[in-house]
Amino acid sequence: MGDCCPSPPDLLQPLYKSAARVQAPTARFRPTWDDHAAACGVGSASVGPPEICLFTRVAIGVVFAAAAFGKLRDAQAWHAFADSLLPVLGAVGIGRGARRPVAVALAAAEAAIAPALLFPPSVTAGFLMADVVLVALGGGLARALYAGVRAECRCFGTRAGSPLAARHLVRTMALLLVAVSGTVASWAAPALPDLVPALAVVGAGLVSALLLVVLDDLFALFAPMGS
Repeated sequence: MGDCCPSPPDLLQPLYKSAARVQAPTARFRPTWDDHAAACGVGSASVGPPEICLFTRVAIGVVFAAAAFGKLRDAQAWHAFADSLLPVLGAVGIGRGARRPVAVALAAAEAAIAPALLFPPSVTAGFLMADVVLVALGGGLARALYAGVRAECRCFGTRAGSPLAARHLVRTMALLLVAVSGTVASWAAPALPDLVPALAVVGAGLVSALLLVVLDDLFALFAPMGS
């Protein structure tokens, strides 16, 4: 027989190769834990580690979710927020007629940012929306403060708005720094922190978001001590 007839293993080689070609795409698209953080990447030479991306997703997502809920939870909160925009809009040269469209656009953007940061395919889009909103808010606040406009801050729909102050601009700029950091980190290579570091990062993001949300309450609590 010799070389005239291939051996059984030789006959099976084409089947082995076909099976390998079929299995390769299946393995490549098999869902894993890393898929959840496809937007939170890092490599040895990447810009931001996965912890930065995860922290910023939690912090920005919670802050914007709280802002949207505070404005939309009832009609009273909504109208109070919309009315609070009038002095700021006037400071930047926008007429009273734009109050409602601006309020709707801002609340809709805030309501969209939180879920966008929750799902990996839309994380970068969520961060970019947050960047735009925070730049617009920061510019409006800076112009209003520079012009000495008297206004109330109802960023989180509080029923008793606090007078617009420099701390609100500082908070907005801090949020912008966090959002931009998240935008940059979301463009890095896919990776995830280990479970324990991830839990710690999520906790840090929640605490940071809570402190930013209750900034006015903390200021009212501790301001008398310094007076």
